[in-house]
Amino acid sequence: MRQQTTDVQDEGTDEGPFVELSHEWKVLPQQIVEIAATKPASGAPEGMVKVPGGSYIFKVDGIEIEGSDDTGVDVQYAWEDTPRRFHEHRMEIKPFYIDKYPVTNEEFKKFLDATHYRPTDSLNFLKDWANGTYPAGWAKKPVTWVSFEDARAYAQWAGKRLPHEWEWQFAAQGTDGRAYPWGNTWQASAVPVPDQGRTMRSPDSVDAHASGASPFGVMDIVGNVWQWTDEYVDEHTRARHSARGQLLPTSRLNLVFSSGISERSTWEALAHGAELRPVRCYWLSLH
Repeated sequence: MRQQTTDVQDEGTDEGPFVELSHEWKVLPQQIVEIAATKPASGAPEGMVKVPGGSYIFKVDGIEIEGSDDTGVDVQYAWEDTPRRFHEHRMEIKPFYIDKYPVTNEEFKKFLDATHYRPTDSLNFLKDWANGTYPAGWAKKPVTWVSFEDARAYAQWAGKRLPHEWEWQFAAQGTDGRAYPWGNTWQASAVPVPDQGRTMRSPDSVDAHASGASPFGVMDIVGNVWQWTDEYVDEHTRARHSARGQLLPTSRLNLVFSSGISERSTWEALAHGAELRPVRCYWLSLH
């Protein structure tokens, strides 16, 4: 983020609350929150596929918040000197394993039953559930209404981790710069039917659109749900990223939080009740 100050005094007075402040913009540097590495896997874990890694141009063009392309807006990756909205960087992606599908309600309930996890801030937690379980017929739908902390807790329990944004995008896009996970031509059968109503319906099951697979066989990347990735901090705020492939490079929603603000209620205000917060976990490979 950035902060604005002014040297203009209160009208009619020699002093005021802003008299000592500069009128210049000050860009606040950001740091990405480290994601702890997982233990190497000796083979493909159940339900995961291997992404072999390679040279990759990580590019972010999408703007999910209003305003101009000012320095100090959006995020600052580790290789950049200021936050910005447009990013392009060549990097070497190390091989990793990724869940073939987003975490489902059925899988998340196993986590809750095993750990008795309960978030410190439970506002809107698993809002679609009732009496400790998901609705009938929702076992294979991606779990939603989970916060960043909820997703981290699940990943830790599973012996995995959340992805960096560039890992998520590489798993979705591969190395050939394609526009969609399945290629360069739009394919309606690869995604859920667009929801144009005022009340968002439930997401589709994670295995409902087989033709939407990425080059590595990763499923359910486009059109169904947003997926948690990275967290950034500066001296005043935290920002969390959720990625959702549509037209690649990544379309990204930035959720910004101050101390004491519930991210579930903030999401609801930003997205008009869109309950799309699944988990997709990653596991580092041996190589």
